[in-house]
Amino acid sequence: MGCQCVNKCGKENGDIEKQFDDVKSTDQYLNSNNSNNKNSLRINDFKLYSPNNNIDLQYITRNLSFSLYELINKIRTNPKSFIDLIKEWKDKIIMKENKYLLPISKEVFITLNKGPIAFDECINYLNELDNINALIMKDELNVDIIGNIKENCEESNYTSFSFLEKIIKLKKKELEQNKKYYKITAFHYDKSCDNPEISLLLQIVDDNVGDCTRRKNLLNPNFNYIGISCVNIKENIFCYYCLFANKKNK
Repeated sequence: MGCQCVNKCGKENGDIEKQFDDVKSTDQYLNSNNSNNKNSLRINDFKLYSPNNNIDLQYITRNLSFSLYELINKIRTNPKSFIDLIKEWKDKIIMKENKYLLPISKEVFITLNKGPIAFDECINYLNELDNINALIMKDELNVDIIGNIKENCEESNYTSFSFLEKIIKLKKKELEQNKKYYKITAFHYDKSCDNPEISLLLQIVDDNVGDCTRRKNLLNPNFNYIGISCVNIKENIFCYYCLFANKKNK
């Protein structure tokens, strides 16, 4: 689902590049067996506030989902409030082997398509956008990724098209069986880290996947409800699933 086209329009930064001789894309990182990224600040933050001072993964992913939800509503109700953060992250983009890379941790880099141009396009989009309604988060719209993998799906690829297609079909069936009257309007995912702010940044700039519809989904004024699920794929790599819906007649 990731487009590999690169539009070389950014500046080279040799000083920064020397610090990242062993650059890995997110996919490469997920497939590696020798990750040393075990001391995530966000994980440790949640440990401090979790029951009994233990890392409860379900507690963490639930909090990550809710934090992302709050950020989504912040940018919907005040789009311009996110512009300064986008500018800050734009300055962190580096070039490596003719690819734009955004470092989101010491080990993980997100491969971008258009790089700085995409960030500028996003800033212009937000500048022209009026404030829109906040979304209402509904637990019944959350997708059970882990359960569906174990019970209904053979593949373990959390982001393959076939897997996501099955997830939507199962969610529609579940809503009908439970007489929850929603019309699913959109669904997308983001594979990044345990920082919802970075996840929202990637979704809003929308330059690291092939099908660039995430910004339109997040900022669609016609959407009213959202379900957000978060899954820890490996080490400190997390995948966020956003399902959008509206109520429909019985």
